[in-house]
Amino acid sequence: MQVVTLEELRQLAAAERNSGLVRIISHWSAGHYDQPFEDYDINNLGDGTIEMPNLILADVEAHCWHRNSDSIGAAICACYKGNSSDLGPEPPTEIQIERQAQIIAAICSGMQWPIDKEHAPTHEEMATIDGYGPGSGDPETRWDLWFLRNGEAPGTGGDMLRAAAQAFSDSQGWGQAA
Repeated sequence: MQVVTLEELRQLAAAERNSGLVRIISHWSAGHYDQPFEDYDINNLGDGTIEMPNLILADVEAHCWHRNSDSIGAAICACYKGNSSDLGPEPPTEIQIERQAQIIAAICSGMQWPIDKEHAPTHEEMATIDGYGPGSGDPETRWDLWFLRNGEAPGTGGDMLRAAAQAFSDSQGWGQAA
């Protein structure tokens, strides 16, 4: 794993603008804060450190059913023993939530994508589109980031991350995609 900065992520994304990537999907890892996985292009550790298994965003990692070849997978390393109603003993930390929004902003800026649901969904949002999200009854249901903190309304996680990503992008002067 290699530690990277937000600006390095932005530059990596800019270098791969024509690679066929169309979105960044936010996940939780269902692991521990200090446990990165090579299944994700980007790992967001409990202290907000960003790690990547390699520096190629277009590498195909196994993070989202039928969506791996055209998507960047970015995971908050958290939610060990989490489920659809309780994020477990290691819920996302506040720095991880903030950092995830910053990761989304950096990737969208580098790729020149707008920060919207099409380009920056959560795994739950993609699973719902593909028929294995909450309420589907599918044994492989995914609800990653359906909500960000215990007690929040289900279905709010993606909108909250995108709003924070847009605010961060604006504060950096990165602006919207052309």
